[in-house]
Amino acid sequence: MVFTKEDGILIKVLRQSKGYSARKLLEEFTDKDWSCSVLDRLLRQIDLYSYLSTQLTVKRGLMSLKFDSEWTWYLQCVQT
Repeated sequence: MVFTKEDGILIKVLRQSKGYSARKLLEEFTDKDWSCSVLDRLLRQIDLYSYLSTQLTVKRGLMSLKFDSEWTWYLQCVQT
């Protein structure tokens, strides 16, 4: 499943500002053809990115390796 760029931005904003879950997003946007499992994974990636972007400290080398591999999936889901 591929999200449009606008979908990705909307999901990210609703997750970070209002704490929307995958189920809440599915309830709000019934016209979209999204699955709960894909939204769950996308939200985990958004949460991981938010966490890691605030945790750029001493272990930056180790965290950046995990960040790069995990964030790649999110970038593939959101169409550029």
